[in-house]
Formats: sequence, structure tokens, C-alpha cells
Amino acid sequence: EAAAPRFDLEAMLSEPEATPLSEAEAVRRALDASSAPDRAEAAVHRAEAGVRAARTALFPELTLRARYTRLSRIDNDPLVSLEGQADPATARALVDGVDDPEARLLLGGFVDALAGVSGTAIEVPRNQYAFSAGLVYPVSAVLASVLPRWRGARRAVAANEAQREAVLGDVALRARETYLGLLRARSLFAVARHRRLAAEHQLGRVRAAVRAGAAPRLALHQAEALAASTRVGETRAEAGVQVSAEALATLLHAEGAVTPVADLDAVPAAPDASLAELVARARRERPEGRALRAALEAQGLLVRAAEADRYPTLALSANVDVANPNTLYVPLRDRFDESWDVSVVLAWSPSAIGRGNAAADRARADADAARADLQALEEGIRVEVAQAFHALRAASVAHAQSREGVEAAEAAWEASRVAWARGAGPFGDVVDADAAFTAARVRRIDAAIEARLARARLDRALGALP
Repeated sequence: EAAAPRFDLEAMLSEPEATPLSEAEAVRRALDASSAPDRAEAAVHRAEAGVRAARTALFPELTLRARYTRLSRIDNDPLVSLEGQADPATARALVDGVDDPEARLLLGGFVDALAGVSGTAIEVPRNQYAFSAGLVYPVSAVLASVLPRWRGARRAVAANEAQREAVLGDVALRARETYLGLLRARSLFAVARHRRLAAEHQLGRVRAAVRAGAAPRLALHQAEALAASTRVGETRAEAGVQVSAEALATLLHAEGAVTPVADLDAVPAAPDASLAELVARARRERPEGRALRAALEAQGLLVRAAEADRYPTLALSANVDVANPNTLYVPLRDRFDESWDVSVVLAWSPSAIGRGNAAADRARADADAARADLQALEEGIRVEVAQAFHALRAASVAHAQSREGVEAAEAAWEASRVAWARGAGPFGDVVDADAAFTAARVRRIDAAIEARLARARLDRALGALP
């Protein structure tokens, strides 16, 4: 008589046409294939651009200008006009008649000057050119507003970097859960296949015994029902494998079939730290918490900057002008002349109060929202860590205890088969032993998978990087 098929999980998990895939490799490929890290990276770059924009306001603002102007024709009135008032020749004759030589000299010079400018008008050049450079440094704004905004932008970068770590952690956890889901499905399929092979082997023995008259037909009906049940179970388990494999292939963007590789006889160890220590560590290192704390700091700095915008500003200003004509030179002349100025400017607008209050209120509202999110996160962290911590310990204990259960169930299954073959027991005992053996193997597989899932979730809850 042919021996009953032995259960070899490792051999049944192997698939010649599929590529072996470890859990770590599945995580790496999921991170490479996912678009979520790219979006998180884009958010970091956007925040870094905000830092650069805020940093430019720390330096003086230099403005260079060049201007050309074409004026319409302008006819100005003469500066001095003697028309209708005095004749310069007559006035000169009168002056020459003055006896005092000093008075005659003084009056003569005055008459000559008037005669020289009489009828002369200031000519405005129609083509005007100007080149200027201005430097402005808002001293009070830099100290009270610009510096806080720059520091806030840097904290925003830190928040987005921490959020990027959180996204990577989510992708890694999803990959590990999907991978372990496929491992569970393939393991259960292996159990279902072995159960079907064993049931068909047993059915052959029962048929032979019935034909020989050594067993009642009831045993044959029971064996046929068991074999049919195992075929249904195998079909369902195979469908579960196909669904899980498709989910993993979609996550990894995999073209060909892959098969998980894992030693289900070993489970990850639980951390040595206590639950309280793990919760404290998670609250300290969880990237979502670091992101929210950085966002809170950024919003606080934005509140400070917005409040500073309500007050007067003090600025230093310096300008250099090279113009043709330069209007600071009188009279205007058709040539390039230089001039410069330095100013201290104190400015304030009542409208700044409303704008500053509104901006500060928005920043406070954002800070309140971040504070509430942080509180909710810390409460959720405690639950996540506790669930994963206790699940890991329970699964580890269950896995350790399941070995003896599987060995005992297998021995009982073999004994029931032998007893029935010798006529020492009913076939119903074989059916019951088969169910118990199957349940024991499923419990061991479930314990191994649950331990790995719990460890993955605990690592994610603690903020460990993938």
C-alpha cells in the first residue's frame, strides 16, 4: 500500500515558475513603485523653496533702473523781462552820469546783468536719460517679522521631512501586510492541498476495503464526502492565493509571478522594553508627531511675525542717480550729472493693524488645529503600540505552543487511520482527526503570520524607518 502524503510546508510553498521574494525585498520594491513618496518629496521641495524665499528678505533690496523720457516742447517765460519798463542804453547813460565811482561801478554791473538775462528763458531738454540704483534695508521688519518667518519656513521644512518619513512608513507597512497576506494565503492553500491529497489517498483505501468487504459502505460515503469537502476547500484557498498575489503584484508593479519566502517556524522577538517605555518612545520618535510639533513651532513664529506687521517700520535707504538732465542741478543742462542720497524712513499704515490681526488669527487657528491633531495622535499612538505589543506577545506564545499541538494532531490523525485500517475504530474518527490536524496546522500558520504582522505594526507605531 502506498504511504500517505507527508505535509512539507516549505516544499508546497515553492513555485518553480515564480520569482522568490523576501519581505525586505517586497518593501524595497513597494517604495520604488509607489507615487506617495514622490508627492511627499515634492512637499519638501516646496517648503525648501519657501525657506529660500524668506531668506532673500534678510538682505537689502537692490533696485536698478534705467529710464528714457521724451518730453513735449515746453516754452517757459523769461526769467527777467525789461520790455516796457526800461531801456538798457538809457539806463547805462544814467549810470555813467553818477559822480561816485564805486556807485557807478555797482550800478553799471547791475544794469549789465539785467541786460544780459532780459528775455532769457530756462530751456528744458526734451530727451532725458536717467540711471539709478537704490538700496533699501527694512531694519525693524527684518528683526520683528522677516526672521520669524524664515525660522518658521525652516520648521515647515522639518515638518514636511518628517511627514515624508511617515509616508514611507505607511507604504512599507502596507507592503509588509500585503506580502504577509499572500504568505498566509499560500500557506493555507498548501494545507488545503495536502488535506485533499490525504483525503483522496484515504478514499482509495476505503474503496479497496469496501470492495473486499472489510468495511461498510457508510465508510465509503464518509470518505467521499471528506474528499469532496477538501476539493472545495482547496479551490477556495487557491482563489485566495490569486487575489492576494494580484494585490501584491499591483503594489509592486510586478510583471511576473512572485512567491513569498519565509521561515514560518521562526517568529520575530518581542522588544525587551516595557509598554510604557515603548509608548514614550513612539510619542518621541513617531514622524507624524515630529511633523506636528514642527508645524506648531512654525505657526507660533508666523503669529509673532504677523503681530509685528501691525507696528511702524524703520528702514534705511540709499540711492545713486546719474541723469541727463539731473533735476537737482539748476539750471537744467544737457549733460549727465551724479547725485546721491541717504535716508532713514519711519512708516506706518493704520491698515496694517487689520491685516496683521487677520494674519495672526489665521496662524493661531492653524496652530490650534495642529495642537488638536497632536493630542489625538498621541492618544492613538498609545492604542496602536498597546495593540501591536500585546498581539506580538500573544502570537509568539501561540506559535511556540502550536508546535506540540500540530505534532499531537498529526499523531492522532495517523493513529485514527491505522486503527480504522485494522478495524479497531470507525471512519468517523479519521474524519474528526483530519479536521483537528487541519485546524492545528492553520493555527500555527496564523500564529506565525500574526506575529510578523504585529511586529510590522509595532515598528510602524514606534516610527521605525523601513
